[in-house]
Amino acid sequence: MMNESEGLAAARATLVRDIPLAEALGVRIERLDGGEVELSAPFAQNRNGHGTLFGGSAVSVALLAGWLLVHGWVESTGADADVVIHELDARFDAPITDDVRARATAPPARARERFERTLAKRGRARVDIPIRVGGRGPKQGTTLVGRYVALMRGQAERAVTEPGGLGAG
Repeated sequence: MMNESEGLAAARATLVRDIPLAEALGVRIERLDGGEVELSAPFAQNRNGHGTLFGGSAVSVALLAGWLLVHGWVESTGADADVVIHELDARFDAPITDDVRARATAPPARARERFERTLAKRGRARVDIPIRVGGRGPKQGTTLVGRYVALMRGQAERAVTEPGGLGAG
């Protein structure tokens, strides 16, 4: 069994291997468990010309947090599946002027259970993950909901062309 630091190192290696942008953004894993993933990234390399966090960086760090959460679920089931983002809803409420933090939180347990059952039965499943992005202070900058889809390997092409599209089920 891995200890916490080994688990974080393995998750970081997976993140950088599967999504190299994570390294360019300077993403750090602050918290990782089955119910929540929190990532951070330095302001200096993710700022825009207005002295605030670049919106694309905010969304990218958020998407990575949600991806890592769902990927961990899939990995824990032993399923040979890929996790992809299918849909994203984002609202930018306030500018972020310091290091960014993105927290992806698991929906109620029944949503995860349904997701895992559907993946096992149909070879694909979807789940909506709420993600909050902000700086170090209590002020929140961005609220997102990412719809993530897990597809058993070999299912991606078929899922796109079938009626109902990605994540139907």
